[in-house]
Amino acid sequence: MAYYKNAESTQSDEELYPNIPGYATDTNISEDKRDRFPSPVRRSERLKKSYEDSLKHSSDRRRNVGRNEDIINRKNAQSNEELYPNSPGKATGINLYPNLSEGKNEHSQSECFPKYNSERQRRPNIGGNEGIRNKNIRNNINTVCFQSRESAEPHKNNSMWIFGLITLILLSLGMLLGLSKGGQKEDVTNINFGNLKGKFRTQSNRVWAILKASTNHIIAAEEPDRPAVIMMVLPNKESQLMALCLAQHLSHDLNKILKGQPTAAVSYPFVNGTNFINYEISDQKLKLDNSIQDIIKQWKSVIITNLEKFHSQTVMLFHGLCDTTEAEHKRIAIIFLLESPYAIKSEEELALYLESLWSDMNRIKIKPLLSRIANNVIFLNQDKSFTNCL
Repeated sequence: MAYYKNAESTQSDEELYPNIPGYATDTNISEDKRDRFPSPVRRSERLKKSYEDSLKHSSDRRRNVGRNEDIINRKNAQSNEELYPNSPGKATGINLYPNLSEGKNEHSQSECFPKYNSERQRRPNIGGNEGIRNKNIRNNINTVCFQSRESAEPHKNNSMWIFGLITLILLSLGMLLGLSKGGQKEDVTNINFGNLKGKFRTQSNRVWAILKASTNHIIAAEEPDRPAVIMMVLPNKESQLMALCLAQHLSHDLNKILKGQPTAAVSYPFVNGTNFINYEISDQKLKLDNSIQDIIKQWKSVIITNLEKFHSQTVMLFHGLCDTTEAEHKRIAIIFLLESPYAIKSEEELALYLESLWSDMNRIKIKPLLSRIANNVIFLNQDKSFTNCL
């Protein structure tokens, strides 16, 4: 401390610093030594200058808060012109980045540009080094943020292109699958009993249960062991149209499931027993067999109405057609419609009626025949509101 001069001292510099070049009495010191050893500054002047420098730095920081961003934008624009001379928006020097100093993007500003602390701004910085260091740090942060955004922009555009391409491919595949599905035939695997119940409201649940159980095996199995045989017993003569309509709708659904010849339900073919009355027994049997074979060739269900009109020798044809093990055609349905002179309510009454109807047949043959054609019997209810088949 002895070498430093007091601020209030009146002694000259030569007296205080006799051994320091420039202050000695020797005036022959060379100019280069004077440049290397500048004259010391008084402590009061040094403190005053330091305070003035700190005020200057503080005012510079207040004026240059948003100036760094503008400088960076201009530098980026200039570098973009050199890197992308033919790219629109870059060659013309257009600023592609927002001015974060104006507060338009608060989220980005908070991440990359920390707000300046006003308390630190008002605090005098005697040394000035801290202000310079903070200024350099902010410049480095600004540069890194802008460079990271520039590098992230191409990746974002590539991701959008890839996402759009994948979406377009999925839409194209969906359209192709829809067209191919629309071009295929309707694949029906079950009888629409809900539709049948809506058309024939007077029939009991037992009717629909027997129809479903008796036809399930020919629908489920590709090679069933026996055909589906159903006998519908009419309550009276007035129910002929209703019973035939039910048989036609059931046959239509079965024919669609089993891939038969497409035909509307109301025009589904059937064999009417009244058309065979005038034939002799031998001719009756032959013509019946031909009619059944013609239907089987195209459709998957055979409807035979007025079963009671056939001769006892003719009905023996149904023994082989409805056989449970030796039937030639097993994935078909055979539906008989029987009209009796009186109402039949049970299977026992039905067996007694058929035995009396075909009384000239050997009793040894009639039992096996009934076990084949009358195995699944439904007793229909009359529907007085039924007028036509739709």
